[in-house]
Amino acid sequence: MINLRTLSTEVSALGTAAVSMPLRFVLRHQRFDPGAPHATPVVLVHGFLGDPTNFLLLRSYLAAHGMRNFASFAYSPRFDYQRLARRLAQAIEALCLATGVSKVDVVGHSLGGLVGRYLLEMEHEHRVRRLVTLGAPYFASPLPLQELAIYAAADAFVPPPHPVYGPHAAHVARGGRMVVVPDCGHWGLLYHPAVLRESVAFLGAPAELASARLIIGAASKDSVRATRRLRRTIRALQASHSLLQPAAYRLTARLLARRASSFVAALASLAARLVRLASRRHPARLLEAARTRRARRSGPAA
Repeated sequence: MINLRTLSTEVSALGTAAVSMPLRFVLRHQRFDPGAPHATPVVLVHGFLGDPTNFLLLRSYLAAHGMRNFASFAYSPRFDYQRLARRLAQAIEALCLATGVSKVDVVGHSLGGLVGRYLLEMEHEHRVRRLVTLGAPYFASPLPLQELAIYAAADAFVPPPHPVYGPHAAHVARGGRMVVVPDCGHWGLLYHPAVLRESVAFLGAPAELASARLIIGAASKDSVRATRRLRRTIRALQASHSLLQPAAYRLTARLLARRASSFVAALASLAARLVRLASRRHPARLLEAARTRRARRSGPAA
């Protein structure tokens, strides 16, 4: 639900994105620094109708934490993310050859996140070490293991996945992680402090990713209540779907057989009751009909 605070934050984010567009000259000269604490380049992919300047705040925040090598992948407005993923793969390959690195990190907003995710799914020998998606559209396929998917609770374009049956769920695959930021909209993901902190923590983590885990809730210290509400919602959903298997969340053949047999038994009981009711009322109706006919016959004769 979008409240006044979220709406004002979204309008402010859109205004910041519009004002930042003339600052493209800042992104023209991008040099590779092999001596940076985190030398892995970060490729930034904007969304539909977006611009590389949308990531200026994120770039400065990452640079302050030792991630100083950036590259921008820009494209004209289009929806064919499959072709864009191939173009992104070519751009990453050229970047790796020019800098001598073997892997890159990708941060994509909206459609840009979908492009990066499709690249991971399309090529098994890709050069993407980790992927951070901000409000990226999702489908039924599980999230890649290298992905941190961040969604806004008040996103009007890409709502967060279902907390139990989403593509991040453990029964789908032990894949990526998911974070839901409360009181935030689609464009606000580019500037929200929680998003900045989660992105830095994920990209700057040790080389080996920990075992896959699900993070549902706010990424901010000030949003503990929202996290608890989301957890209570998950428990309520799991309790209300007690017919579902906790491991696979689907009905088994045994449960289906039980439900079918109980349904057939209920129908048989109902049919028996109807038969008994009809047997009781039918003789009375026959007697009443005979009396009516007799009265009609005797009436004219009288």
